Amino acid sequence: MRLLVILLLFNVSDLLAKDVKVGYYDCPPFVYEQESNLQGLHFDLWEKVSDSQGFETTYLRFLSLEELKKAVTSDSVQVAINPFLLNENLLKKHHVSTPTYINTIGVATKYDFKHRSWFRSILQIVSLDFIKVAVFVGVIIFLFGFLMWIAEKKKNSDHFDDSRKGLVDSFWWSAVTMTTVGYGDKYPKTFSGRMIALIWMFTAMIIISSLTAGITMILTVSNLSSGITQGSDLDRLNVGTVKESTSDLYLSTVVEAETYPNFTAAMVDLAADELDVIVFDKAKMVSHIRSNKLHQDFEVLSIELEKELVGFVYSKEFPDRKQIDVQLALIKSTPKYKWFLMQEGLD
Repeated sequence: MRLLVILLLFNVSDLLAKDVKVGYYDCPPFVYEQESNLQGLHFDLWEKVSDSQGFETTYLRFLSLEELKKAVTSDSVQVAINPFLLNENLLKKHHVSTPTYINTIGVATKYDFKHRSWFRSILQIVSLDFIKVAVFVGVIIFLFGFLMWIAEKKKNSDHFDDSRKGLVDSFWWSAVTMTTVGYGDKYPKTFSGRMIALIWMFTAMIIISSLTAGITMILTVSNLSSGITQGSDLDRLNVGTVKESTSDLYLSTVVEAETYPNFTAAMVDLAADELDVIVFDKAKMVSHIRSNKLHQDFEVLSIELEKELVGFVYSKEFPDRKQIDVQLALIKSTPKYKWFLMQEGLD
């Protein structure tokens, strides 16, 4: 009797195990083959979901995204685990999962590009805002110089006489006082003149400190990020991207860019200094540089030009979509998800 019960339990568990056909095509770092084994963030996520749901997974490899989409549409596969961009067009045609990762459009450069970007740093300093500040400082210098001349011209003719030369000398005094040079060739003697000088010295200290901090920040940020902090900074650079990618669409509204059939082709021109930067899917660029051990020659900057959500795609006949979405949400809230990201260099 016990043996019969055990056999029945085994049969029930076999019936409960559900075979799910999962489609993919090579797309590092999300799903790819390495040494005949599947790896990647989305592969790891699906394996975790599959274990929790008791699925028996059959993996089917496709050669292109279009083939994979057709297979999902025709129900040849129930789940496609590539990083599908969760945009309006996809939502109209397919059932999609909860977002699995927040991908970004990033910028890749050669390591020495930051050292070749000093000219751009200077251009950033000499901007419209800088000119406005320079004019403001100039006006303040002339104002305090004029006040000093008014206060001193009657009683201190040796330094600020009542003439055009005395007025010019007062401007000279104001400028050297602001820059803390303090030659001592011109100085006030009256009480009102010394009060003006005292106020100007403290005011000048604040102005110089603010200017120095601002210029230092611009130069530091430029040196650390090659002078690129937003899309508009790509102007005047030779920019490359992958044809018909989301980055290509993004750049069409920002700057003119050279398009390439794939990221590898763009990297060749970047290495040959035909390009200054490549704008493309950040995760894919990080994965390519990491897997090919190109860290010493190239880098992906920390900036994010635009964010985009990615996830799985389900066939319309697949009934377990909601359960999978719940599991994905649970996994993303655990340290295991961070570990998956770290494995692929996406943390």
